[in-house]
Amino acid sequence: MPSENIDHHWNCWKEWFLTHVKNSIPMKVVTDTNSPPWIDGEVRHLLRKKYAALKRFRQSRTNARKQKLRTLSQSVKYLVRQKHRDYLEKVKDSFAENPKLFWRYHKSVRRHRVNNRPEIVFNGETAKTAAHKAELFNTYFSSVFTSPRSSTNLEAVTRSPPLRTELQLSDIVISVDEVTDCLKSLDTSKASGPDVFHTIGKNLDKNTQTDIVYLDFAKAFDSVDHSILLQKLKCYGVTGNLLGWFADYLNNRRQRVVVDGVASRWAPVTSGVPQGSILGPVLFVIFINDIPEVTDGTSPALFADDTKVYKDVRSVTDCEKLQQTLDKLDIWTQDNITFNASKCKVLSVTRKKDPIIYPYHLGRNDLSRVENKKENEIVSKANKQLGVLKRTCLSLTNVNIRRSLYLPLVKSQVSYATQVWSSNHHSQLNRRIERVQRRATK
Repeated sequence: MPSENIDHHWNCWKEWFLTHVKNSIPMKVVTDTNSPPWIDGEVRHLLRKKYAALKRFRQSRTNARKQKLRTLSQSVKYLVRQKHRDYLEKVKDSFAENPKLFWRYHKSVRRHRVNNRPEIVFNGETAKTAAHKAELFNTYFSSVFTSPRSSTNLEAVTRSPPLRTELQLSDIVISVDEVTDCLKSLDTSKASGPDVFHTIGKNLDKNTQTDIVYLDFAKAFDSVDHSILLQKLKCYGVTGNLLGWFADYLNNRRQRVVVDGVASRWAPVTSGVPQGSILGPVLFVIFINDIPEVTDGTSPALFADDTKVYKDVRSVTDCEKLQQTLDKLDIWTQDNITFNASKCKVLSVTRKKDPIIYPYHLGRNDLSRVENKKENEIVSKANKQLGVLKRTCLSLTNVNIRRSLYLPLVKSQVSYATQVWSSNHHSQLNRRIERVQRRATK
């Protein structure tokens, strides 16, 4: 090949290669999510020049280089302030047409960087290095696991309780088209609603007391027994290869913790459902799905690990029926998952001045009541949120923008579930809520 043709052939090949890269490889713009949105390419270019001048100044501390560094530092400060003002004007001008830009700005000014604790302590052991912290975290996470009550092999699962359904599911065959059709059939205008609230509202209208017991599972997702879960899956008709797949999915799992890029040793996972997975919540719901069977005479409300049992109370007899349900649930825990009795609470929703106060208990533990001190938390949360807004959004003087921040972030705190707690409020609480709103107008 003649030497004068080398550059020509190279340019032809490069053009051909870059054309195919452009047409065949997806391109994605990578943005720095840690920087405020007004820090653009012009600011970064000037920052690089400043850091280069700083490096040269450290190599030779002359007056000329010092002056150059000072000039660039002042230019960076001026440019950042100017970009910030321009961005705020853009946010204000586009608020009506593009509220997404406004909320992006609000998120950026509220972002707080998490500073790692210099040391952590667990069981009297103090960790300061990343490796030691990772091991200590892993020790804590492993401590919440429970030992399996029986073998998780399929031979042991065959001795499960009677089937709850005549239908059986041993294999799953699905296609993309089937999933797409199911997704398209969903009503996008609907969402989960406050089902229990309607019952409570009707009881309030009838001046009837409602006692609600809030149940807290002890380490809910980490303490699910694998053998019992497999038995329940078989009871609901999961058999054959699919049941074996679930057994393999749950067994012989392990975990480790990574702190600042340093990983701990692997530890076995002997119980629980995989958190962060799609199947985890589904498996947990299957595990506790038989709770309604032991709540005769009362009404259960289950949503993932959030479980409540409630009953209309007209006399002490109704309270005793609710207590009987708690006794049955205590027996249910012996073969399932235990409750953290210290976190289980009782709430009486009523407008009566002298409600029926019954001493509920779960096992040997008395259940504490939720008093009206929650009203203080309502005002406290609203004040804290208002304080954050005042500190982070001083530059936003537009009344419509401030109103759009106040309504969802502050007023929503004092108006949430008012149908329940406002029936017992008093003039002092009214004044405290009014002070929050007056403070917001200043």
